[in-house]
Amino acid sequence: MHDGDAVDLGDRVFTVLHLPGHTPGSIALYDEQSGTIFTGDVIYDGQLLAEIVGSDIDDYLHSMRRLREMPVRVVHPGHGPSVNGALVCPTRRSVAGTPRRDSRSRRNYERERDARS
Repeated sequence: MHDGDAVDLGDRVFTVLHLPGHTPGSIALYDEQSGTIFTGDVIYDGQLLAEIVGSDIDDYLHSMRRLREMPVRVVHPGHGPSVNGALVCPTRRSVAGTPRRDSRSRRNYERERDARS
């Protein structure tokens, strides 16, 4: 599957979204008509796992920015309950951890990256 491919189930069509970050090959399936997205491990409510093999925080952040622009009504994550409402809202719990955790993970990543340079 590639970004932009359509998966036609007859009564609904999902668009494949390539969303690297958690893993290089992470995808989501998005039904534009209903605003429903199945995200697998791209979105979850928990601490950001930026240190697992294959993860890339820069790709992950790019994927999250892409998702923020989409009119999503229902998120079916890989773990935990489905989420109704805005996909990411700065004043609520964010996907992949609270904003505080995401910011801290980003700072830690940048320090480690700079130390390697």
